[in-house]
Amino acid sequence: MDYKSVEELHEFWKNPGKSNDPKLYLKKSKRSEYLYRFVNQYAETDAKIMEPGCNVGRNLHHLYENGYQNLTGIEINEEAVDLMQQHYADMAENIQVYNRSLENVLPKFKDHEFDLVVFNGCIRTYSYRQRLGLRTNCSNNEITFDCD
Repeated sequence: MDYKSVEELHEFWKNPGKSNDPKLYLKKSKRSEYLYRFVNQYAETDAKIMEPGCNVGRNLHHLYENGYQNLTGIEINEEAVDLMQQHYADMAENIQVYNRSLENVLPKFKDHEFDLVVFNGCIRTYSYRQRLGLRTNCSNNEITFDCD
């Protein structure tokens, strides 16, 4: 299998083009509701939850609206973070958001710092995380969704 380099992946997510324009992720989605229902089965509303590659924060916002307040998002795309701050200002002001690459942020967290880590969208395979050398021990619990 032919993999893109880390630099190519960073460039793609910083400038994704029309097919992955951050504005497309502002629309309500059944995926966010499904994620909430799933998370709600396994985590109390006081759980510490992180979403790497959160884009505009649509999923985080859905969790936030349903009582989850201890949220962290990581997003490399500056436009996506700006849109989050504009459209989900209530949430963006009250959660931790990092506008950096995953491999620059994840190592800063302690082992098992989060109750749940939700991988969705930009991280479709474990091989991506392995190539970046990302730790997966930020949490005892991890959910990976392939949303295609």
